[in-house]
Amino acid sequence: MASFIPFAVLSGVFASLSSVFAKLFSDTRTELLHDAITSFIIEQGIPYTVDPQASLLALRAVCFGLIFVCNSLMWTLFTKSLNAAPSSVQATTVNGAMNFSVSVTIKKTLLMFTRGDTDGNNTISGTSWVSGIR
Repeated sequence: MASFIPFAVLSGVFASLSSVFAKLFSDTRTELLHDAITSFIIEQGIPYTVDPQASLLALRAVCFGLIFVCNSLMWTLFTKSLNAAPSSVQATTVNGAMNFSVSVTIKKTLLMFTRGDTDGNNTISGTSWVSGIR
């Protein structure tokens, strides 16, 4: 019998990523991410001639699609972990712990690369944010 832990761990990771993509799809942070990606591309000397509204819409569409991809993977892996675990409590506990841990890690990582502007708005520095996820 296969161990349930890898399935439960990955299930928790994908659950957390699903919520991150849901926030990026529906929140103003998408604009910050878009600006960071755009500034990173421009800083690298890559020609960028795409309409900003069109690329923002494309980024939101990608985030929307990734919500469903992550949710599908999460439920598939969680079901496998429930099937392999001696008790559903164990699989659920590992899944929840990983979901919480990854969510906190992602939040702390994004906050570490966020800085405040003089007008009080938060922006993400393109180079530091993108280099931080490598």
